[in-house]
Order: sequence, then C-alpha cells, then structure tokens
Amino acid sequence: MFRKQKQMSVRELQEAFGFETLQAIYKWQHGTALPTIDNLVILSAVLDVRMDEILVLQERCAA
Repeated sequence: MFRKQKQMSVRELQEAFGFETLQAIYKWQHGTALPTIDNLVILSAVLDVRMDEILVLQERCAA
C-alpha cells in the first residue's frame, strides 16, 4: 500500500535495500515476515511513513 502510494516498484525497494532478490520485500507485503528493526527504519524513511504505520498495516494484511 505505502509502496504503491509512493509509486515505487518492488525492484526499486530491492535496490534501496541492496537485496539480491525480491523475496524479502514480497514477504513483507504479504505479511508472512516482518522487516528487521534496521530494515524497518530504512523502509520508514524510504516510504516516508512512521514505523508503527508499517507494522499495523502488516498485522492487518496477515489477518
């Protein structure tokens, strides 16, 4: 949701984190995994949202 609002592709997020694959980002999006605290800080900055908004959204997606 936040990624789409920011008009970022999954590939752009992958590049921002320096990940070799897209798998971690897809897991975050589907709510099957949460980012580490370090990655959550980066994700919050990149998407310009508060960390708690990301976590609450992911809890809703997993339910």
